[in-house]
Amino acid sequence: MALEEEEETQNAPFCMLFCEEESSSVFEEDERNVVKSPSFHLGFLDHDMLSRDDDELLALISKEEDFKPCLSDKTSTDEFLSLCRENALGWIFRVKSYYGFSSLTALLAVSYFDRFVTSRKFQTDKPWMSQLTAVACLSLAAKVEEIRVPLLLDLQVGEARYVFEAKTIQRMELLILSTLQWRMHPVTPISFFDHIIRRYSSNSHQHLEFLSRCESLLLSIVSDPRFLSYTPSVLATAIMVSVVRDFKACDEAQYESQLMALLKVDPEKVNKCYELVLDHNPSKKRMMETANATSVFDASSFSSDGSNESWVVSSEPLYKRRRVHEQQMKLSSVNRMFLDVFTSSSPR
Repeated sequence: MALEEEEETQNAPFCMLFCEEESSSVFEEDERNVVKSPSFHLGFLDHDMLSRDDDELLALISKEEDFKPCLSDKTSTDEFLSLCRENALGWIFRVKSYYGFSSLTALLAVSYFDRFVTSRKFQTDKPWMSQLTAVACLSLAAKVEEIRVPLLLDLQVGEARYVFEAKTIQRMELLILSTLQWRMHPVTPISFFDHIIRRYSSNSHQHLEFLSRCESLLLSIVSDPRFLSYTPSVLATAIMVSVVRDFKACDEAQYESQLMALLKVDPEKVNKCYELVLDHNPSKKRMMETANATSVFDASSFSSDGSNESWVVSSEPLYKRRRVHEQQMKLSSVNRMFLDVFTSSSPR
């Protein structure tokens, strides 16, 4: 009993990110099958608590530019590259769902792919190149993040157009590792999600729900090449604000202000990024316009130094392994020459 009282005293400065549920279910569907969000109360930390882990946060902010691929301009002008990226990411997400990989695994694979194609050129007469790159990137990401990793042949599910031999994928992995200079732990928006969540000392399952919604929204929009223009911290802030606004938060503006100040992001950039997030949720965007929201953020209200309606996270399938049918593509020429194809291409 004394221990419980001591813990309550120690945790007094820490506000819960969410209040307790008022109903037995977090999500309920109305007649139109629209997900309803529970009301919750956002808590805040005092200045001393905000300064905790500042070194970690500053390290994330300083590193994020180093991992940002210069790909946004290329995808807007190169239709072939844009299509390759769309197909590659679509396949990565299908395999992620099939094997129940974590959101971070999928996001790492996307990061590897984007950074790799920044310095390599896909040839229009070799459509298999982007698929091979996607397979190798996801394989590397799974080895970094997952406990159990499928065999390279088993990994090629999800309506893969081409099926590659293991030795071909392994050679491609080495090329990717070399191109990325073995820097396989980039800063991602999930890095900032995790950091913000840890600032609130709560183990509530609602905490995990908030994180799941942020990750779900992130994966639903990351295929849009327009988001390549934003740093992970800006994208993470826009997503967290969007998720917060999806709930009925009694202190929404104050929470957003604290979030902006903590992550030291430019309110104007977050505003533009948030507008793109709304583009993926037309009904929410119309609601904002109806409310005559002329701007998403009021920059003067922040002390900064510097949507999908299907957000309910379904349970991911258990780890599954399935042997791909013996329909191997005849890629003997690929085995001999694909390294020359990539290395001989001029950087873009």
